Amino acid sequence: MELTGEGLTLGEKSGVPREVLGGFYEGFVAPPGFKGYARRLTAREKESEVGFAMVAGRKDLQLMQDEAKNRKCPLELADLIAARMDAAIAQGLGEMDWSATQEIIRQNAKL
Repeated sequence: MELTGEGLTLGEKSGVPREVLGGFYEGFVAPPGFKGYARRLTAREKESEVGFAMVAGRKDLQLMQDEAKNRKCPLELADLIAARMDAAIAQGLGEMDWSATQEIIRQNAKL
């Protein structure tokens, strides 16, 4: 999801319509769950009845980070995602689907 959000943002900054990139992700990536998130990220849809709230995902990610720390196993991508989630939660997006982290990527890109 992080990579998809970054890819959509880079495409947008480069003048590629989000719908074109969203179609790429939907058409060339097989897992059904990913296709659903690709559609949601393309549409910037942050609310969903079937989504996973940011605060719940952040709690689960913290459990993973704690275990990794106990085992001296660095998880750089998990740390990056946690920072994006923390920023999104601080901006009031905590009850939105965790795909709303894309909004932080977009803000960092000045979109």
